[in-house]
Amino acid sequence: MKSNKFVFSSVATALAFALSACGGGGGGGVTSTPTPPPGGGGGSGGGSGGGGGGGTPAPTPPPSNANGDLTGTLLSETFTNVAASASLSANSTSVTVSEGAITATIVYDADTQSYTLETPGGSITFAPTDIDDSQSNSGAVVYSITNGDTTNTLTLTRPGTSGALTFQYVGSAFWQSTTVGTTTGSGRIESIVYGVETPDGGVPSTGSADYAIDLIGAVTVGENVSGLAGIGTASVDFVSGNMIIVGQLTLAPFLGSDSSFSGVASLSSSSGAFSGTFRLNDFGQFDGDIAGRLFGPNAEEIGGAFSLSNIGADRVATGTIMGRQDNTPPNTQFNDDEPLLDNSQTFTATETVLSFNAVDRSGQPGFLNFDSIGTAQSQLSIRYDANSERFLFSGDGVEGLLDPVFGFQNLGPRTRASISSSRLTYVNASGWKLSDPDNLSPTSRHSFFVYGFETPVGDLPTTGSAGYTLNFSGSGVDPDYNADLLIDGTGVLIADFETGVLDLSGGLNIRENIFLSGVPSFQTVANLTGSGMIASGVNSFSGTLSFDSLGNYTGTFDGSFFGPAAEETGGTFTAADDNGQIVGSFIGEQDDTLTGGQTLAGATEPVDAYALFTTGGSLPRGDDVRFDPATGTYEIVVNPDSQQEFSLALSTANLDQAQSNDTFSVYTRPGEPGVIDRILTPGDANSAIALTYTSFAQIGLQTSPRGLESQTMGVFGIQTPSAALPKAGSGTYDGVVFAIGEVAPTGYRGEINGTSELIADFSAGTLGLTFNLTQADAMNTVIGTYLFDGTIATNGFFGGARQGEGFVGSLNGAFFGPNAQEFGAAFDIIDDVPAGRTFIEGVTVGKRR
Repeated sequence: MKSNKFVFSSVATALAFALSACGGGGGGGVTSTPTPPPGGGGGSGGGSGGGGGGGTPAPTPPPSNANGDLTGTLLSETFTNVAASASLSANSTSVTVSEGAITATIVYDADTQSYTLETPGGSITFAPTDIDDSQSNSGAVVYSITNGDTTNTLTLTRPGTSGALTFQYVGSAFWQSTTVGTTTGSGRIESIVYGVETPDGGVPSTGSADYAIDLIGAVTVGENVSGLAGIGTASVDFVSGNMIIVGQLTLAPFLGSDSSFSGVASLSSSSGAFSGTFRLNDFGQFDGDIAGRLFGPNAEEIGGAFSLSNIGADRVATGTIMGRQDNTPPNTQFNDDEPLLDNSQTFTATETVLSFNAVDRSGQPGFLNFDSIGTAQSQLSIRYDANSERFLFSGDGVEGLLDPVFGFQNLGPRTRASISSSRLTYVNASGWKLSDPDNLSPTSRHSFFVYGFETPVGDLPTTGSAGYTLNFSGSGVDPDYNADLLIDGTGVLIADFETGVLDLSGGLNIRENIFLSGVPSFQTVANLTGSGMIASGVNSFSGTLSFDSLGNYTGTFDGSFFGPAAEETGGTFTAADDNGQIVGSFIGEQDDTLTGGQTLAGATEPVDAYALFTTGGSLPRGDDVRFDPATGTYEIVVNPDSQQEFSLALSTANLDQAQSNDTFSVYTRPGEPGVIDRILTPGDANSAIALTYTSFAQIGLQTSPRGLESQTMGVFGIQTPSAALPKAGSGTYDGVVFAIGEVAPTGYRGEINGTSELIADFSAGTLGLTFNLTQADAMNTVIGTYLFDGTIATNGFFGGARQGEGFVGSLNGAFFGPNAQEFGAAFDIIDDVPAGRTFIEGVTVGKRR
C-alpha cells in the first residue's frame, strides 16, 4: 500500500503555491502569529487531544465575540465557525472516501496561546510548542503533533488587512489527522472558517457587494491527497439574498485551463449565514455543499467551508473560501471585443423558458415526437468573473459555468448545454439550451434572456419618441412539425415616451432544426405585429403580439431600456397556438430614421445619406453623400477607399440659378466650362416626382463632340433599416428614370428619360422592375420596355435582366424611408439587335402607391 503522507502536507502545500501565485502573503498588511511562550519554539512537544492524540477534558470555553478582529494580540474566545470534512481510508484491496458538513468548536486560550478543536472526529489542543517552522510560511502557521502512527496537524491562515489568504476578520483552520499502519491507512481533513462574524444588525438589507476570494483545500486521488488552491469572486445581493461564486483553480492534481470552481448560495434573511451548492472541475466534476458566514462589523469579509464528491463517489474534496469586499468600480458597458467586460459583475434577468420532452420517431431518424410542452418565466442570476472570463448562470433549478474556450462546465442537473449570444453596447441577449439526451425520456430546457446596463428610471425619456431596430432569436416546439423550431429575424419597436405607447413589428424566419442530407426542412417567414405600454415609474414595458405563417400564434412580450439615456432596448417574448409554444428574445438600438424624423425634404439637421453611384458601367460600391441644410452643401464621395475614389462638394456658391428649376438644382464648375453637376430636388414642389427620403445626383454632365456624357450618376437617401423592411406582403412603386445612352438603331446619343414600375414581394424576397424608356429628343422617341428581376436582401436589392428578354443588364438598389416608402436604383442595359447596340446607364427613383 502507498503511503498516505500527502494527507499531512496537502493544505500547507496549497497555501505555499497560492501565496507564490499571488506574489506573497500579506501584501503589506498587518500580520500576526501566535507567539510561543518564553523558551518555546518549534518542535513536536506538548499538545493534548483525542482523535488520535489522546487528551483531557477541555476547560469551560471562553465567550464568543471577545475580539474585534483577528489581528494583533487575541483575547480568549470561542469562535463562530462553519466546518466541513473529508476522509479517506485504505487497505491492500480498497479505498473508501466520505465527505460532508460537520459541527466544530474552535477555542483560543490567550493564557496558553493554544487552540483547542472539537469535532465529531474528537478533540485536540495545539500549543505554541507544536509549531512546525519547516511547514509554516508567510500565509499560514502549521502545528504538528505525532503520537505513534498518528500525526495531527493544524494549519491556520495568518491574519492581515491585504494580500492573498490573509484577512482581518475571517481565518481558515485545517485539522488533519493521519494514521499509517503496516497494511492500512486513514486520514481526515476538517476545514473550518472562523472569526469575527457580522452581527445581524450589520448585515446590509439593500444593495450588493462583490468579494475577491481565495480558495484553499484538498482533494483525494486514489490513496493520496493533493492540495487545492484558487482565486475568484463572490457576489451577494442583500435584497434577494442570492450569492454567486465563480473562480479558477490555480493548484489541483490535474490542473488545466478548464480547472474551475463555482457555487450558488442563499443568504439568511435574519443573519449573515449562507448555504448552498458548490462545484469544481478537476479531471471531472465534483458536486457538494458550501456553508458560511459574513465576517466583520459591516460584512467586510466572507468565509465558507465546502465538501464535495465526484460523480463516481470515489474522490472527495474539502476546503474553504475567504474573501474581502472588492471596491473595483462596476462596468458601465460591454466591450466591443473580448473580454466581454473589464471587471467582475453580477446581473439579474428574467428568463423565458420553453421545456419539453422529445424522442426519436421510430424508423424516422431526425424526426421527433414531443410531449410535456410548457413555458415559464423565472429569475436568472448571471455572474461574470474577470479573472477567468467565465460566466456562471444560475436559474430555477439549473446551473452552468461557461468557459470561453471549453464551453459549459459544472452543469447541474442537465448533462449537455449550448449557448448563443449577441450584444450591443449596453444589452446582451442569450439563448441557453440544456438537455439530457441519454435519459430514457430526454428533457430539454430552452431559456432566452437579456441583461446589461439598464437605464436609471430618472433618466428615461418622458417626451418624444424613438425607434429601435431589433434582432430576434428564439426556439419553438409544435407537434405539427418534425423537429424543434429555430427562429431568428429582425423588426422595429417604436416607443412614444410621452404617451407610453409601443408599436412592435417584424419578420421571423422559422425553420425546422433538421440538418440531414436528403431530408427536407420546413421553413417559412412570419409577419409579427404587436403593441404595448411602457410602465409608469419603473423601467419596464409589456404588450401582446401575434404572427402568421406557422399557425394562429398569439402571445406577450416584456422588456426594458438600456444605456444611460435609453439608447438600447431588450426583452423576451412567448407565443402559443393550440398545440405549439415559442419563446425568444430581442435586442435593439435606436435608429433615428425609424420615427420619420430624418428626411431629405425639409431637412434641418445634417444628413448622412446612403448612396449608390455607378461609374462607367460598374456596379455601385456603397458611396456617401452628406447634406448640410445650414449651408446648402452636398459632399459626395464615390468609390471610397479605392484607387478610383473621388469626392466633390456642391455648395450654394456655384449653384446656377438660371439652369436650376423645380426638378433639378444645377451646379457649375469654375474653370470647367460646359461641365455641370445636378441634384434632384426632394420635396412636394418637384414636378417630375415628389420624394421625401430619396434623391438623385448626376455628376460631371458635359457636352462632347459625340453628344451628352456623364462621369457618374447615382441615387442617395435615408435608407430603410434592414429591420424595418417588410417581411410579408407586397408593394408597388411608381418611378421616373434618368439615364444617358447610345441607341445605334436610331443614331441617338444623349439623355434618356422614362418611367418605372417596381413590384416587391416582401414575403418571397423578390421583385420585378419594368422600365419604359424614351429618347430625350423632340419626338420623345420610344426606345422600348425592359424587364428586370431582383432579390431583396437585408441591405437593399440586386438583380438583372429577366430571363428570356434578349438583353443583358444589372440592377442595384435600396429602399428608403422608415417603412420602405420609396426606392432608388442604379442600372445598365446592353441590348444587341441587328440594327446595332443600345447601351443605357442610369438611375430610377420612385415611391409606393
